[in-house]
Amino acid sequence: MAVLKVKADKFKRLLASDEASAPLMSFLHDESTLRVFLVDGAKEMACYDIPPAATKKKVLYLLKPAEMAVSANTFDKLIVGDISPRLLENMYAVLEAVYLPIMSNPLNQKACGSRRCPDLRSADSRLPPQGWPEVMSHEVLELFHKTVAGVYVALGQSVGMTLLPQPPAEMLVNHMPQRPLAHPGSR
Repeated sequence: MAVLKVKADKFKRLLASDEASAPLMSFLHDESTLRVFLVDGAKEMACYDIPPAATKKKVLYLLKPAEMAVSANTFDKLIVGDISPRLLENMYAVLEAVYLPIMSNPLNQKACGSRRCPDLRSADSRLPPQGWPEVMSHEVLELFHKTVAGVYVALGQSVGMTLLPQPPAEMLVNHMPQRPLAHPGSR
């Protein structure tokens, strides 16, 4: 419980209540229960079998990689993590600031023909290792932009606002209407 910074007595009170600890007990004793979520509330801890819809606190999750009984021997196989209360904001920031520049960089798309990227072709492929085909790179970037836009819209909905995504910058540059330059004497 160090991830949630919960005192032992709060956790003991959770375990003492059969109703409150039911999802946790199901996770520990039922092989088919693959996940449980724990939240430190203001007065008591709570556990859920699905992620809580709205919380302003960090959520701890425990996942089983496959159906299995939890014991001292299998405890190290569990996946433990936390979900930030600002999950969508964090996801949008990472998509926008980390993945978008990497995926949009033409050098990353063309590098697979050089020594910087391994040749990912199968043995029977007849295509030369020249990087992403242009159609594929446009399709991947378009789907990525749709994903980023969807996260942005969902972010707005989660806070009760209507947020509309802006078109990708490269789309604005490539598809700007060309206006003829006006002569100095005309308006």
